[in-house]
Amino acid sequence: MGKTLSLEISDAAIRRYAADPEIRELNDTRLPYRFRYDTKRLGGSWHVVISIKGKKHWRKAGSFPALTTKALKGALPGIMARLYSDPKSASATVGAYQVLNDVLVWFEARMALDRNLSTKRKDTLRSAIKCHLRPMLGGLDLIELTRGNLDSQLLWPLQSRYSLPHVRLVWQALKVITKKATKAGMIEADPMAGLMFSDFIPTSIKAKDSRLRATLIPGLIQAFATAWERDPSQVMLAVLMLAFGTRLGETRQAKWTHFDDLIWHIPQGTAKTRVSHNLPMTAQVNALLKRYRQAQHDRGYDGAYLFPGKRTKRPITERQASEQFARLGGGDWTSHDLRKVAASTWLDLGVDTLIIDLLLNHKVKGVNQAYIHTHAEERKRDAMERWHAWMDDRGFALLHG
Repeated sequence: MGKTLSLEISDAAIRRYAADPEIRELNDTRLPYRFRYDTKRLGGSWHVVISIKGKKHWRKAGSFPALTTKALKGALPGIMARLYSDPKSASATVGAYQVLNDVLVWFEARMALDRNLSTKRKDTLRSAIKCHLRPMLGGLDLIELTRGNLDSQLLWPLQSRYSLPHVRLVWQALKVITKKATKAGMIEADPMAGLMFSDFIPTSIKAKDSRLRATLIPGLIQAFATAWERDPSQVMLAVLMLAFGTRLGETRQAKWTHFDDLIWHIPQGTAKTRVSHNLPMTAQVNALLKRYRQAQHDRGYDGAYLFPGKRTKRPITERQASEQFARLGGGDWTSHDLRKVAASTWLDLGVDTLIIDLLLNHKVKGVNQAYIHTHAEERKRDAMERWHAWMDDRGFALLHG
């Protein structure tokens, strides 16, 4: 059977007495848990023991070395509360990970296989982990993710070097990671539960104003027309985003098969909302696409994408697209400003806010689906007809002929 040794248990003590096969169990003299060696003496199991009405209740808490003595001590108050409230069925198990860096490693591996996350979202999370979470918090035990440590070791240093939207992005990444780890049973409890960004940085983050206004669109179209004569591929991405108010990621991945004379179909896998999106085509855009397709043929390209990468059979990357916009806008505006100015001008043209949300592929809540699939499609088309006619009055015909 082996004997039980009473002492104050530590990781060092567990390893020290592993060499003595006569000792099967260690009993902590100060805290209500015991450690039992496995048959190979390389590790063992933790058991929390409580006494209720003279009867002892044993519950396994985890395995060593995955669950260290320090981690078990930190989790013990919560375990005891659960066991005393329900001694028959409550669990004493502590999650598999105790250190944040282990959770980050687990999340990165899981994220790599998640087909529901876009490449852009994965890159954002990887960057937050690599540049901020791992170097600033990675070495902390989960029980050390306290308000004080989050403030002093993460948020306050970040806000001194980065914009508040970037700091909030890192905060949200950490919230997502710990929540998913908790749901997957990798950690016992979410240390971030109940914590809000505004608890630490109460300053509200306002959306940036667009650097483009409706009055600037005639000059913008003229600049696009001039650039078209040099190389249509360097301007068509911007023109299409202005014409439809689409996102950069949705537009740069467009395929010719996504278009017909009536609809531009943005598939579920491309849309940011992961919901397929249909945009009504107008005569102006049909003419524009035919002109652009002919320009591609003249340059020897007959592939699937409107915006192919230079050396691959894939679409232009986000970085390449951003560099293209930097050259085109000269730093005065960004790709997102095209989307903003389109939406704001639609509002000025009297387009209903619900229709604007649908055109922008925003998530719309609490709206009758039957309405969306009937009346809304007609009103979306009417909005596009009015918008492109408005653009025609400001030089759009220079591009679509």
